[in-house]
Amino acid sequence: MRVRFFKPLCASLALTSFLALSGCASSPDPRLYVLDGSSAQRAQSALGSDISILVSPVVLPDYMNRPEIVFKSGDNRIIVNQNDRWAGSLKDNVTSVITSNLSAHLNTNESFDYFANFTAKPDVAVRIRVLEFGRVDDFTSVLNVSWELVQTATGQTQLFTEKFTTQIQTPDSKKPDLTPDTQAMSQALDQLSLKISEQILTLVKQGRS
Repeated sequence: MRVRFFKPLCASLALTSFLALSGCASSPDPRLYVLDGSSAQRAQSALGSDISILVSPVVLPDYMNRPEIVFKSGDNRIIVNQNDRWAGSLKDNVTSVITSNLSAHLNTNESFDYFANFTAKPDVAVRIRVLEFGRVDDFTSVLNVSWELVQTATGQTQLFTEKFTTQIQTPDSKKPDLTPDTQAMSQALDQLSLKISEQILTLVKQGRS
């Protein structure tokens, strides 16, 4: 076996070339995103303080529990956007957004999530499992979940369960910026929140009758 040694000059030139290439190949700072709550005004049909609602931590697919924004491709591939990342925990962000949306749609302040400090036991818990969330092609974002309402004041009685799917059309998402995609995802969460709030109002009215 032959062992070759670089002369100091050659080694110096090689190191200089490597550092130059490394500087050129350095990645740009990642773009950071968050999902927003609904900007709609509070509903006229107030729920009041008759019922307290707890939003349990949303369950996401394992492939989404990462800083990078990921989308599913039509051929069962996962696309990881290395330069586009969530500003924090996506699970916490989604849970907080849905909590905020429910408060607006139900016109109540008695809606909180597991990350808030609370002492009273809630009347109803909202449990959500996300099956698919995000862009599915260049012009469409999808939200596919299963969700349930559970009565916690008297145990863990299931009050309602349903699957929910919505598709939001987005502008041309071939651009590097993912703002249109995250706006569509926020809109999808608002549609889900509206559906949940409608069912909660239905259950409250049935309980009062």
